[in-house]
Amino acid sequence: MDPLILVLIAVVIYTILVGIASYKNLLSKHKNISFYGPFIMLKTSRGNQIIDRISRYRIPWIIVTNISIAVYILSFIAALWLIVVSAAASFKIPVSAAPTPQMLIGIPGVNPFIPLWYGVVGLVSSIFFHEFSHGIASRIGNVRIKSMGILFLIVPLGAFVEPDDEELRKTSRLSRVRVYASGPAVNILSSLVFLLIFSSLISTVGLAPIGVAVDTVFKDSPAYNAGIRPGMVIVAVDGSYVRSWDEFFQLMSIFKPNDTVKLLIHNSTAEITLNVTLDERSKYTGIESDRNRPFLGIANRWISIIHSLSNPFNSPPESLLDLLKLPFIGLAIIQPPYPEFYSTPIPPDSFWPLLNTVYWVFWLNLMVGLTNVLPIVPLDGGLLVKEAIEAFLERIASKKSIEERSIIALRAAYLITLVIVVMILMPMVIPRILNIGG
Repeated sequence: MDPLILVLIAVVIYTILVGIASYKNLLSKHKNISFYGPFIMLKTSRGNQIIDRISRYRIPWIIVTNISIAVYILSFIAALWLIVVSAAASFKIPVSAAPTPQMLIGIPGVNPFIPLWYGVVGLVSSIFFHEFSHGIASRIGNVRIKSMGILFLIVPLGAFVEPDDEELRKTSRLSRVRVYASGPAVNILSSLVFLLIFSSLISTVGLAPIGVAVDTVFKDSPAYNAGIRPGMVIVAVDGSYVRSWDEFFQLMSIFKPNDTVKLLIHNSTAEITLNVTLDERSKYTGIESDRNRPFLGIANRWISIIHSLSNPFNSPPESLLDLLKLPFIGLAIIQPPYPEFYSTPIPPDSFWPLLNTVYWVFWLNLMVGLTNVLPIVPLDGGLLVKEAIEAFLERIASKKSIEERSIIALRAAYLITLVIVVMILMPMVIPRILNIGG
């Protein structure tokens, strides 16, 4: 059965059980447990003292929360631009490339691009940073923290901080804006920190001096038909040993289509010799200038982008996009055969899991931050848009009561939410309705 169906069945059963427990007050004796829809909130006030102690240094935190507002505004513009571009492109995306429902669900193990355990670590850390920053910003605005705790949906999904809603409503608009903006802004700032850690770690990786590592073999190419597979290493070309791709390309440049080349190949168990008859490159690329150029049919995608990963700010936005697209090209979890291709400063059994963890903390903090800046109620971005609309109404409709302006602002925020949600769904729905490329 499809894993998504199993997850949905589990969520439905869980939701029904939680609904029954909530309706019948089965856990009413436990004051530290409450329900929020299908979520179970395990609350405690013990962590409040930690937030109080940290937030005593008001001036530095006020500076940080003010910076958060600026980060939020820039991130809001970037996220909205991505949504608009994605929606506009939905009329050109073929059905085969259209996102599936699983891809829109940010649950590790369900989303095909987010691995389970690394994803859980990244998601839990991003929720912790998000909620803890809300707590700090609330205390800076003299808003009491009612409780802290863990949020469950079958499994723990992260931490939460619960400010006093009444005090939050009564505090100044600037304080509320700081509270709402701090969560996504801290996620984005945290992602930058982990990006620097990731880049620093990957800059320490060196090529293992064992030949030319192959991680991609094009189907039906000469290499594929000869038996070369990902994970193999080309040690020598016609008896000449190679230590780098530059040396390999130099040796291969003397051959022509239909020439036979003898390759010494190292696999995980032994060294073998393969005789490979080269083909013409233009047959595979369709480029006229590739006529009379030999084609073997191998590549190493990881090594082609490793330089940009260690220098993510070297040539933006391309280098940053290289970093973000790793999950979509199957390179976000570095696992065999890749570790065999590189030397690391610490034992590889420790280095590669560490690198994977840092990457996913970076990636999911960025995604959680960009998601929460969107003007969708009840996300932080939606609440900030509501605040902005209320501030605008104070100027143009000052005769209306606060309650009337609040209702108008909330309705407008819901309308904006509907538009944004439709735009998010367009790349998934439009290609299937129009059957583009079908």
